[in-house]
Amino acid sequence: FLYHLTPDGQRFRRACRLVHDFTDAVIQERRRTLPTQGIDDFLKDKAKSKTLDFIDVLLLSKDEDGKALSDEDIRAEADTFMFAGHDTTASGLSWILYNLARHPEYQERCRQEVQELLKDRDPKEIEWDDLAQLPVLT
Repeated sequence: FLYHLTPDGQRFRRACRLVHDFTDAVIQERRRTLPTQGIDDFLKDKAKSKTLDFIDVLLLSKDEDGKALSDEDIRAEADTFMFAGHDTTASGLSWILYNLARHPEYQERCRQEVQELLKDRDPKEIEWDDLAQLPVLT
């Protein structure tokens, strides 16, 4: 309770409100555009174009009783997905960087592998398909 009265607490609440407002706006927009009839056709089209995303799945989901999820339930799932993923990614990257710092021989092998891949490229950017050619890094 007292934390919310401090400047940090107020800043935290504003940041949370900003994130929640954005998520709510996305949910409302998707709910407006999601068809009320022909869900099977909608899903088939989405599957063909590979554009069915997390919010669509949640909007089409039902609970154990067959009721659609509320906007609040969907927002809670979306927040969990965003923030849990962020923390996991940060932890994973920290662990990788720590171990590369502890083992410079592997750091050098990774560097050489990337240099070799990019030596004749301009711009020097790694593409998704390149990952198969980076066995040390992957």
